[in-house]
Amino acid sequence: MAKALDAEGNFSPLARVHALKFYDLARAPDSLFRVGQDLVDQFIRQRDFEGALNMMESIVLPQLQQWKLADYLISVRSQYAVVLAYCERYSEAEAEMTRLEPYKSGLGPAAQKELDDQRNLIANLRRFGPPPKWVPPPGLLDRLAGQFGGKGRVPSMPSRAVFPKVGRNERCPCGSGRKYKHCHG
Repeated sequence: MAKALDAEGNFSPLARVHALKFYDLARAPDSLFRVGQDLVDQFIRQRDFEGALNMMESIVLPQLQQWKLADYLISVRSQYAVVLAYCERYSEAEAEMTRLEPYKSGLGPAAQKELDDQRNLIANLRRFGPPPKWVPPPGLLDRLAGQFGGKGRVPSMPSRAVFPKVGRNERCPCGSGRKYKHCHG
């Protein structure tokens, strides 16, 4: 079993992926998007821009489309634009932000500022380029795949049967250490 926290005190990405699956099963979109966006931010902090993009495109955006929740549309799509910019896909990032512009006037001041900050970040990434990408040491991905029973492949998401029902008074599967009812319940 993976440790909940990594060496820097962050939740391990694997723990967050398990939490995402749990929140999908529990039909808890607030928690699902919060943990998903936190996971994407963690990949960015670790300079794994392709990992962040993969998370957005394979988990967070499909969930947004499945749930059809307008409440998350702007924050998730603007975060996606930033991730595209970190992956040096500037035109796509700017196009994504342009699509969000009509919604800006309906947002509160804090959300408008966040949108402006993200637009500025994208412009600065285009101007100066992103920080150096994280490159896994040679053989790391194969070693990880071996630990999960594979040979040279990345492990797939576990099946739905892996996640038992969590009681209200049990610890939250997101790894916060808090009771589920006080965290994501």
